[in-house]
Amino acid sequence: MADLPLSSFVGPDGLVTLLAWLADKRFSDPNQVLELIKRLHVPNYEAVRLSFDAAIADGAFDVRSTPRYCDQHELAAILAWQEQQKNH
Repeated sequence: MADLPLSSFVGPDGLVTLLAWLADKRFSDPNQVLELIKRLHVPNYEAVRLSFDAAIADGAFDVRSTPRYCDQHELAAILAWQEQQKNH
């Protein structure tokens, strides 16, 4: 999977590929699948996923959800925090 671009799992054919890989147990860790689904289907997740820890440590928002399972309000706060970081 690491060799394929994320775009390989977009759209109906990409979803079928992802589901087939799940059925074939190609993922050694279920968290890989969960992360891929978030990256593909949760708006803004891909843009902020590498900034979670730093934004939380900096107090960019109050964590209300399970870590790394942010709602859109939290993701928007991380986007705003990233923008502030660029301007400093």
